[in-house]
Amino acid sequence: MPTQAEIDRGNGIMIGGYLDGRKIVGGQLYQQEQSDYPAYIQKLKDGFPAYLAKIKESIPVQMQDKSPHIKTNDLVEPAYRMLYATIKDDDWEKKIAYAVSIYKIISDKTMGNVAFNDYLKLVYSYLMSRALPKPESATFADGVYVAHQIISDKFECLSNQTIGKNQLINYARALLAELSNKAFVPNDLQQQSSLFSRYGIGYDLLFIHVNPFELFDMLWE
Repeated sequence: MPTQAEIDRGNGIMIGGYLDGRKIVGGQLYQQEQSDYPAYIQKLKDGFPAYLAKIKESIPVQMQDKSPHIKTNDLVEPAYRMLYATIKDDDWEKKIAYAVSIYKIISDKTMGNVAFNDYLKLVYSYLMSRALPKPESATFADGVYVAHQIISDKFECLSNQTIGKNQLINYARALLAELSNKAFVPNDLQQQSSLFSRYGIGYDLLFIHVNPFELFDMLWE
């Protein structure tokens, strides 16, 4: 178990690496004040609300979802149900517990920020997994957004899971192909999903949903 001084240092390395690099308190703070990690982290915490406000201000106004419900399409509906069930039924709690254990093993020596980064993103994906629209109410836009997450974003870790004789990524590709054939443009269509405005693309909205200070503290409670 690291000493409190090591935890304070790790706090500075982890969170400072994410937030100070974004210059949320004027920039160059890490180079100037890394010798006093508690004071350094406090300045980052003080600047964090304003940083979140800027992120929220940059989110486009949610587009009206005018796309049909997936239940109106005999190919899209089963594909979405497969994506939905696999994401929902995945053992997220086990994955999170494993990520924490790995982080603590690594951090005893290095306070490794790669492990903490993985932990942040895993918690974010878990939270998003709880918010997926049910198949009964999901729209084409929702289906496209979730399919994109399987292929190249927050649920990519599940893409190679075997469902029947196919991998999950094949169901995501089939869903996108079907809607492309219906004269939709998937990249544009997904922007109508409420998931798009809430969770974004990539990890640009991560800090709106996951507070890195609270998450780091929870590791050592």
